[in-house]
Amino acid sequence: MLYGNLMRLLKRTIHSLLKKLGYRLVKISGKKARSVVVAKDDEDTPSNINVFVMEFMGPTGVGKTTLVERIKNQTAAEWYYRENLSSLTPTERDGVLSGGLHWEILFDRFLRLDGRNLDGYLKTKMMRYLAQVMLHDLHLQNGVPDKGFLLDEGICHNFSKELNALPENEFNKIMAGRALVYLAPKNPSTVVKRIRERAQNSGKMVSHQKGLSDDELCLMAELQMNQFKMLISRARAIGIPVCTVYAEDDFDRNAETILGFEKTLSRSQNVRIT
Repeated sequence: MLYGNLMRLLKRTIHSLLKKLGYRLVKISGKKARSVVVAKDDEDTPSNINVFVMEFMGPTGVGKTTLVERIKNQTAAEWYYRENLSSLTPTERDGVLSGGLHWEILFDRFLRLDGRNLDGYLKTKMMRYLAQVMLHDLHLQNGVPDKGFLLDEGICHNFSKELNALPENEFNKIMAGRALVYLAPKNPSTVVKRIRERAQNSGKMVSHQKGLSDDELCLMAELQMNQFKMLISRARAIGIPVCTVYAEDDFDRNAETILGFEKTLSRSQNVRIT
C-alpha cells in the first residue's frame, strides 16, 4: 500500500512538473500503450538543434561538483550553471523537441530502477530527481538561452546506460550540441575513498550509497565507469568534443586542463568571452 501511494505521489509530481515547465503528457493507445512528453504546441522533432551544453561525467562521489566550483570564476566564456536551470522556460516556436525520445529514456531508467532492491520511498526520490534532470534537458533543447550551460551532471551522467542503448540516429540527435568532461578514476577504489572521506568530514552521502560496503561501492563505481567509457567512445565517433582528466591526478592541474578545453570550446562556438 505504501509503495502504491508513493507511485501515485510520483505521478502527480511528474504531472505538476510538466505543467509548470510547459509540457504535457499525451496518451498513445495501441499494442504498446504509453505516454509521451510533448511541448505546448509543436510535436515535431527538429533536425538541427542549436544548443550548447558542457556536461561533466564521472562516478557518483568522484568530485565533479568540486571541480566545477573550482573553475566557475575562471572560465573564458560566460556560462549558466545547474542552479540556473529552473529559470529556463520552454519557448513556443517551430521545431521544438517533442520529448518522445526523452520520455523513452526516462521510462527505461524507471524500469531499471524499479528492479533494484531499494525501498519504495528511496525509489520515488530517485525517480523524482531523474525526471527533473530529463525535464531540464528538454528545457535546454527547447529554450533559447543567451549563454551555454556548464553542468556538473546532466543526462549523460545520469542516463549513460540508456543512451548507450540508443540506435545511432537517436543517439546523434540527443547528443547534438554537447561537449563532455569526464572525470575518470584510474581505479574505482579512488571513488570509494572519496565517498568515505566526504561522509566522515561532512556527514553527506548519496541516499542509494548508504549502508553499502566498500566492495559494493567499488562495484557500483566500476559499472558506471564501463558505461561512461562506452558513451565517451560513441560521442567521440560523432565529433562530440571530449576532455578526460583523471581523478588521481593533481586537482589544480585538472582544473587548468578543463579551463583550456573550455576556452577552445568558447572560441569554436563563438560564445561570448568575458
